[in-house]
Amino acid sequence: MTSVEQVAIIAACRADAATRGRNTGCILVGSKYVKYGDSMAMVSQIETRSHLSMHLSTAKGGPDKPRTPELISHFDDGQGTTYLVMELVKLVESPPELDTRIVDAIKWLATVPAPPGHLLGPLGCGCIRHSFFADGEAPEPYVSVQALKRYMDKKRVDSLKLKRRLDDDEAMSSKPGVPITDESPQTIISAQNASEPHPDSLLFAPLLLPDLSSGHNPSGPSTSTSVESSSEDLDRPRKRAKYITHTAKTQPIMHNSGSTTNQAVPPIAHEAP
Repeated sequence: MTSVEQVAIIAACRADAATRGRNTGCILVGSKYVKYGDSMAMVSQIETRSHLSMHLSTAKGGPDKPRTPELISHFDDGQGTTYLVMELVKLVESPPELDTRIVDAIKWLATVPAPPGHLLGPLGCGCIRHSFFADGEAPEPYVSVQALKRYMDKKRVDSLKLKRRLDDDEAMSSKPGVPITDESPQTIISAQNASEPHPDSLLFAPLLLPDLSSGHNPSGPSTSTSVESSSEDLDRPRKRAKYITHTAKTQPIMHNSGSTTNQAVPPIAHEAP
């Protein structure tokens, strides 16, 4: 990727960040998707995407196995922001069996082995990130799934005493980042917050439902098509999940021209194991 292309990408992402008030997002720049965010947080994204791509290239399963957009390049601006440049995948209208295909993609994700010697947590660096933990991140690394389960069991008991039951797995798995393309039944877009290996109760952590922020920007329409949900959206009360699930398939999409169209295309995910 040339320096001129990098400058154009940085400018487009900074403009998007300014309109949305946060330094993270995923937008369309030319004929490519570009995801940008804090450099430390993006390390695991790069590692996870590379690992998934490598596994997909050797995994059996024929045309029904998921795919993930190719990571073309990544670079940073020297000011703490990293940019991931990915291939543009063509989305098509959601089929009636969309929910079944999403389930199939989640089941496939659960079969992806961790790299040799990897401890619990995101690939690259850091501890497990999940809303179950205070501040959204595990207090320490866990050497085994059994150790993590013991911690979770203790927290469940504490939660019962405080009448704070862990009951959001269903809501968190409502509409993961598995849109339908014209080349594969399911495409895994997001790798944010992906941690592996993990017990089943953390399976849906990286597949949180986003909003299509473009067209819903309080400061006006964005100059680029946004496909990444905001972290604050994901932290809103889980009672919104059923409403979002009901409306996700006909979410208005704001195009660069400023016009809107209702497309039966599921939103692209926030950040994904």
